[in-house]
This record gives sequence, C-alpha cells and structure tokens, in this order.
Amino acid sequence: MQADFYYVPTMPGVTATNNLTDKVLSDNPEVHVVTEPSQNSRDAVRKAFPGRRARLDYTFKTLAYEALLPYGIETAMAHAQACSERDIVHTEFGEDLKVLVVSDHSGGLAGKIDGIHIEPGSPLEIFGFTSGTGVDGKNGHEGGRHGYGSASFAAASDARYMLFYARRPDGSSVASGRLSLTTHVLDGKKYAMEARLGFINRDVAPGTEGAWLGILVNEDADKLAADLGIERAVDDPGLTCVIVGRRDQVNEAAIVEQIVSKEYYQVAEGLIDYGVHNKDTGSSTEITSENLWAFINSQQIEAFRQPQTGKRRRRDGVDRARAGLSFVKACQNASEAVTFDSFENISFTDEIGRDYLTGKPAAGVLSLTAKHVDREAVSGKLKIFVQRTKDGEPGVAIKVRGSIVNTADCAGHNMLVISDGDDIEVLLGDAEDISHTRYEVNQAKARGWIAPRTVIDTFNAAGSRFCRALADTETESDTISLAEFFPMPGNSTAGRTGGGASGEPDSGEVLFENPGGGTFTYEYDFSAKTLRLSFTDEIAKLLRKQPPEDVVFKLEYPGQSKGVGSFSESGAQVTADGCEGHSYRDGLLQVWGANADLEILIVGVDVNRNIDIAIVPETELAEAA
Repeated sequence: MQADFYYVPTMPGVTATNNLTDKVLSDNPEVHVVTEPSQNSRDAVRKAFPGRRARLDYTFKTLAYEALLPYGIETAMAHAQACSERDIVHTEFGEDLKVLVVSDHSGGLAGKIDGIHIEPGSPLEIFGFTSGTGVDGKNGHEGGRHGYGSASFAAASDARYMLFYARRPDGSSVASGRLSLTTHVLDGKKYAMEARLGFINRDVAPGTEGAWLGILVNEDADKLAADLGIERAVDDPGLTCVIVGRRDQVNEAAIVEQIVSKEYYQVAEGLIDYGVHNKDTGSSTEITSENLWAFINSQQIEAFRQPQTGKRRRRDGVDRARAGLSFVKACQNASEAVTFDSFENISFTDEIGRDYLTGKPAAGVLSLTAKHVDREAVSGKLKIFVQRTKDGEPGVAIKVRGSIVNTADCAGHNMLVISDGDDIEVLLGDAEDISHTRYEVNQAKARGWIAPRTVIDTFNAAGSRFCRALADTETESDTISLAEFFPMPGNSTAGRTGGGASGEPDSGEVLFENPGGGTFTYEYDFSAKTLRLSFTDEIAKLLRKQPPEDVVFKLEYPGQSKGVGSFSESGAQVTADGCEGHSYRDGLLQVWGANADLEILIVGVDVNRNIDIAIVPETELAEAA
C-alpha cells in the first residue's frame, strides 16, 4: 500500500477556514525556519533532559522527483497548483528538487503514539507536526502558544509541502507529511487547508477519498527515511523534517546569518549548537558556544552576509550579533546586582554607579507579582543588565523569555532583560503573539491573568527604566515645564492630561501628519511617564498588504529643538517593536523594516510638556546628513 495525502472535500454547509501560514510566516521564511525549530528543540531538552544542550542540523541537498512518488508528491502538486495564491508554486517541479533537511537532536520525547493518535498530554505534543495548524497545545514554561510554529517548514516550501521522520527514545519510529495550503477547488470539489500523509484504504468506498488508516510506523517510516536519505542512527532519537521544493530565499547563507543574528544569545549560553551542511557543494559550518566568538569575527562570516534591502545602510545581523555577543560576555563580569521591587525605589551602590558611568554593565534584579483566576498571587523576577555604549553608538536590546529570545537595535545603550523559570515567565508566555515578538494584554487576560498590563509593560521597558534610574542618580535636574501635555500636532479634539503627573492614564486616536495621512493610537501613563504609539486597526489592515518600509521620526518639545531642556537632551528612552531594527539619537528615531505592528515606546517624557512627532522626509534627512 502506497502512502498519500488524505485530502477530504469540505462538506456542503461547512465553512472552510483559510490557512494563515502566509499571513504569519511566509514573509521571511528563512527567519522562521531557524527561530521556530530552535525554540522547539530547546523546549524539548528543557522538558525531558534539563541541562543537556540542544542541537539542530540544516542540510541542503537535491532529491530526484521520482524518490518522492511514494510519498504524495503528485497529490501535493495537483492541490498546490489549484491554489490562487502567488507564493504557492503553479508550475511542475523539475526532475531534481531543492530540499532542506532540518534535524533535531534533542534526545526525543516520550509518549504513546500508535500511528493515528498521540496520547493526550504527552510531551510529544510539543512538536505537534501531526496535528493541525493553529492547535494550541502549550502552556507553562514552554514556547509558543498559538500552534503556528510547526507551519514554519511548510512556509519555507514553494508548495507548502513537508515530510517528517521521528526516531523515538524506545527505538520505534514514525513518519508522515504535511500540506499547509489555502482553501481551494480541484475537480469541482472544495478542499480545506491541511492534509496529512499516511495510508488510506480506498477500497472502502470506491470513488471517494477512502478511509484513513494512520501515519507510517516503524518499518514503513524507516523506509521513508532511507528513500529520502535521512541519516539518523537508532541511538539518536529526535525529529527530522524535509522541506520539499525549498524557496530560493531559504538558502545556506541566509540560514547561517539567521542563526548568528537571531540565536547568538542562546548559542553563547550553551543552550543549543548548530550545523549547516551542503551535500551538493560539500561545505559545512559548525556554530557552537565554543567557536561562536571566533566565527563571527573571522573572514569566513563575510560569505554569509545578506544584501541590504532598505533605502539606507543599516547594521546587518552579523554586526548586531558582534555587538550583542560582546555585551553578553561583558555581563558575566558585572558588579553584584542590586535588588529592588520598584524603579522609583532603587538604592544603587557606588560601585554600580561607577560601572555604569565608565561603560561597564550594571545589573539589577526586579521582583514582580501577578494574579491569576486559578491561583493565589504569584511572583517572579526580572534580571536586568544595561551598559552605555561608547559615544552614544547604537546598541542592542535583548529580551529573554524562557526559550524565546528577541533582539533589536537600541539607542545609546545595550540592554538585556531575562524572565526565566518562574510564574512571571508563564504570564509573559501567555501574553505572546504568534510571532513571539510582542506581548499583548488581551492574550494574557484570555488565559486567566488579572490586570497583566503592569507586568507586560515592565518587561518591555525594564532596560530603559533601569537606565533612567541610573542616570537620575547622577543628575538631579528638572526639565522645563510648559502649560499642558498635547500628544501630537493635528489632533482634532483638544484634551488635557487630567492632573499632570498624578492624573489618570490617557488614551485616544490622533491624526499623524504625514504624506499618507495615517493614524496612530496613543496611550499615555502619567505615573510611569510613558507614551505608547501604534497604528489604528484600520491603518494596520492597509499596511499589512504592503512590504515593510524604512521611516524616520523626529521628536521635539515645541520651541526647543536643541540644548538643555530639549527632548534630545532630556534622557528619554525611545524604543520600537514591530520592525527589523531601530536606532535613536539626537531626537531622531530611525526605524528599519517597519510593518503594520509598529509600536513606539517613549519612556521618561515630561508630563507637563507638549511633544511634537513628525515623519522626516527622505530629502530632508539626506540634507541634514
């Protein structure tokens, strides 16, 4: 019996939900094919083998089309070509197929599996490749919550076509495949988005799709591995995924750069190793904690730099990794951390103050509490490291939440904020969005957390607020006050702060005067002295249809563009999420690769002053330079 994809037409009267893979993952498949399996591999080790180092191997190779005939390629191509989306292949594959093999060497996960079902609650569910996209099966200290990570391999394929083989800890093996297409019509029948590879009894009802018998197990699974050239020893349990018809941007150089730029913290901490191999050229690159520093400072790394795509030259992933790794290494020699429970009540030692002023990392540990509907008050800690950069050069901001690590550019400072191993990490995990880059209050509330905004905002701004507290110990000057705060020019309704620094938080919409006439929402917290800006849902919807853009914002207190008392000299911290990177200096916030989820956070604004925010035209920026 030959395996095939089990695609069942949508029943009449049933609404077929479209696949969100392209909305969530396909814009940068080379990013997700590194970050998602890396997180899953670290989660697997963390769950089953605490203290062990995870490992991933990426192998580029070519497979003959006929090698895939027993594993559903003809069905896959017929359904892929029936889709209307432009990013899904509409032509036949050639005789030789570009494939990427991703092998996890985490040690495997225990749990009962019989080829049809995975035991409910089994640790094996963490990989979820035999369940549907969007199935939420994680909680606690594990990684993603939305169930889209397993679609990252499908998004890296021109036909959204992947196969997998798993060697179990008990010596058994399983295999299957997955198509993550969009809703489509083929031969007059409407099909839903997902299909699995397995054995099908078509004799039960001739002329129909037949009866599902289950995925490939043991000998059948091992034959798939042998036919596809999957190399995994019996004593090497773990998961191997084969991306069939890999997309052009998912290439060897891109994978190496993404590992270096996105995973350097995890590698440096000894959490995971990588190997990148090319069977067609014979090249091989090892990236481990032992060789990472030497590798990113060697001439070899230059071959893996990706070309710049923005209008202006920016720091690329390799340069950012060098800066970030230097900072992480320096943090190992930071002075003893100061412990505190409020940014308004920190007692810094003279040693920490000297370290900060001389460009050495300063460390702190912040205690936090939170409430959940199913338990009493819980607590946890944030570890914070900050370092001033030389002459205000751009630094890096690193946020660590368990197995999830996000990095971005940062103005004038290096920052590292860590939440790991306690209930505060669980809250942040419950607040994570699909991309693992943003923390949303409503996500946390939906999972039972009461008033989680304080914890989320504190985690997002912890590095900036710690820097501000350190700076305040050295300078006691007050900023010049004006009559009232008015968010931005162009606001159609007059508004007051409701009592200055002691007023209630303010929020609303404001017309953002730029050539496109876009609209921002703003949230102002008087007590925290923070202003948060993001696109309205209406504008964000329009921007999701456009490629990311580079943009520069100019921030000023009206009437005072330079000198003491100006915004650029105020010490306010300006950061941005929802972009590839950002840099702030002298009142200019440069944002690279901004998308619809752009969010600007300003910490340390004067609650009694107006603030003007405007987009700087490209011509004006060029003239200023």
